[in-house]
Amino acid sequence: MNQLASRLGFWSAAIIVLLVVLIDAGMILSVVLFPMTTITSIDAYAASFSSLQMLPFIPSLLLAPMFVIMMLSIHHYAPEDKKMLSQLGFSFAIVCAAVLSIHYYIQLTVVQQGILNNELAGLWQFVTPNPYSFFWTFAALGYGFMGIALLCVAPVFAEKSERAIKWLFIANGIIGVGFLIGNALGIFMVNILASFIWGVLFPIAALLLAQKFRKNQA
Repeated sequence: MNQLASRLGFWSAAIIVLLVVLIDAGMILSVVLFPMTTITSIDAYAASFSSLQMLPFIPSLLLAPMFVIMMLSIHHYAPEDKKMLSQLGFSFAIVCAAVLSIHYYIQLTVVQQGILNNELAGLWQFVTPNPYSFFWTFAALGYGFMGIALLCVAPVFAEKSERAIKWLFIANGIIGVGFLIGNALGIFMVNILASFIWGVLFPIAALLLAQKFRKNQA
């Protein structure tokens, strides 16, 4: 594995840890300061809206390209007999990044600007409080592909010292696929539960991976 791939792998994984921590903090603050459980219409959402609610979407948008870089670094790390799996993982990561980039950019532009300018027509289908909106559909699709990507590359980490990374990738992969299935079945609580578990497990996996790439630079 060349030094550039190791450096990109380290920095992308380390930045992902920071971004997910920021996402988690933003989500917790948003839930505490702006509870949405009783909001059932775009008018009610607009009346209680604050741009602070959009803060978690900024690191979420940045997470998408970082995930692609991390997965490309894993592809360069993979042994020759696992390159097909890592290539699949990288390909699914690109799909994930494309979906999530569109998703969060819509939130930060179309949704936020529409609410701030009182242009509310059609926005209910894109906002967070509506569990059957495009918000949750795009999130489920994006993180679903993230889960599939992680499941593809998990076998790359076959050494004993890499066991924790492998199983954390598998766990996060199952969570992502569960998010996708839960949304398809309309089981909103599955989405919420998957989001919180991912927020704990994924930064741990990324941290261990960053340490792995760091050692490869030595």
